Amino acid sequence: KLYLENNQIDELPLWLGNLTNLSVLHLTGNRIETLPPYLYKIQNLKSFSIGSNPLLYLPSMWMTPLSLMTELDLSDVTLTELPEAISDLSFLVKLSLEKNRLKTLSPSIHKLSSLRHLNINENNLESLPSAIGGLVKLQTLLCMKNALTDLPLALSNCLELKTLVLSYNNFSRFPCFKCCLYLEELNMSHNFISQVGPSIGFLQSLKRLNLSS
Repeated sequence: KLYLENNQIDELPLWLGNLTNLSVLHLTGNRIETLPPYLYKIQNLKSFSIGSNPLLYLPSMWMTPLSLMTELDLSDVTLTELPEAISDLSFLVKLSLEKNRLKTLSPSIHKLSSLRHLNINENNLESLPSAIGGLVKLQTLLCMKNALTDLPLALSNCLELKTLVLSYNNFSRFPCFKCCLYLEELNMSHNFISQVGPSIGFLQSLKRLNLSS
């Protein structure tokens, strides 16, 4: 494991590619602008964090060989689109994309069949793709501070969803949650909802509901 958070690192050393048994690499809060291609050699990497770095470009070539990765933090790296190669990370359990500039999520996101925690807070998302319904193991979806006005019906396929945060969006009506039977926490505070829809009656597992303004 290698933890190098919150330093002044602006370039990763060549010797890093020789640490092929490394399972954790955390580089959050540095000055890294590019990721070297030799990262793909660290094929035992399970947890990788590159958040809060001024990345100019996110190469896809290093993702495919790192198919065993379970945690990936790409928060606050000025992403405008999600690399298609991220769909190759079929063992990914936790993905953080908060504080970027994403306007859409790629439909290929449904290939992340092991994903349980998805953080897309503070982006520019106006909608979520129907493909998100393919995340059948998803338990937590954090989507605060975007521009959403509705949810795709396919979200009802995420039967294991327990926590859904949609505060600070543009909802004017209460979405349909008919099939979210195991949802325990729903936060839709700071939206424009004037009436709670009847589908709330289906949320039999709900323990916490926040609709404050």
